[in-house]
Amino acid sequence: MDKLIRKAADWTIVIVFVAIALIVFFVVPAKAEIQQARGVSCDTQEQMENWLTLFITGTPGDEALELVNAGTNACAVLHVIADMEEVKEGTINDQSFVIYKMTLMAVMTPAGPIPVEPLVQYMAAPKPKKKGIDA
Repeated sequence: MDKLIRKAADWTIVIVFVAIALIVFFVVPAKAEIQQARGVSCDTQEQMENWLTLFITGTPGDEALELVNAGTNACAVLHVIADMEEVKEGTINDQSFVIYKMTLMAVMTPAGPIPVEPLVQYMAAPKPKKKGIDA
């Protein structure tokens, strides 16, 4: 009877390990990482690209927001905690940038983070400069 109990315990450990591995493999997104970000956030990648083009070509940030929003609240300045994934790199007027797809998890306030229902948004940032000899 003791051997049977030990075998059952061994199988339980194997089953738990396999279950955890499957959860990590299928639930945890690849190439995404949770970060704190602050900047202009838009509902779609196209809106973010439009705002970025206006801003880099000389339109003041708030005016570019008004033009892209066109009476909506598609884009706004936010401070968030999000699961971020790079979706595009580009250059406009010799300024390189990266656009990130974000799944918002919380909005930062002076009182601290406030959790939100997951919401997909897009944000841009200057492309990080390479470090090293071939930079």
